[in-house]
Amino acid sequence: MKSLEYRLENGQNVNGLLTVTDEELTARLLSEYLVKKGVIYENTGAFENNDTFVITLKKVEDEVPYQDVESNETGKPLIEYRVWNNDISQRRLITKSECSNLSEALPNLLLSKPLSDKSYKHMSLEYDEDRNVFIVYMGE
Repeated sequence: MKSLEYRLENGQNVNGLLTVTDEELTARLLSEYLVKKGVIYENTGAFENNDTFVITLKKVEDEVPYQDVESNETGKPLIEYRVWNNDISQRRLITKSECSNLSEALPNLLLSKPLSDKSYKHMSLEYDEDRNVFIVYMGE
């Protein structure tokens, strides 16, 4: 198990100290965005300090979390694949993928999901802690 802390750029702690598995730490370090308590943060960097991993965050002012979606209550990692658009209302859901565990989910967080004969480019990764969902944004 690893210790993880989220801090704002001014050093303010966002969540206290979390104890996470290696896989969860990796997934959170890979995520460019975090949704926590209705606020979207950008991951601006990470470092290790006395056996605690610290992810530095910056509040994203012009974004709001998805309002019309349900939470993942299964306890299993859920990944949503969405087409990126500057307009949040146009970030359509392409598909969802439930994995049996985080080890299985990790490679999928970095890949684009090919659908039928269309290929997408991986744009970014967001972890919505409020809903317990990873969101892979893809470009057409």
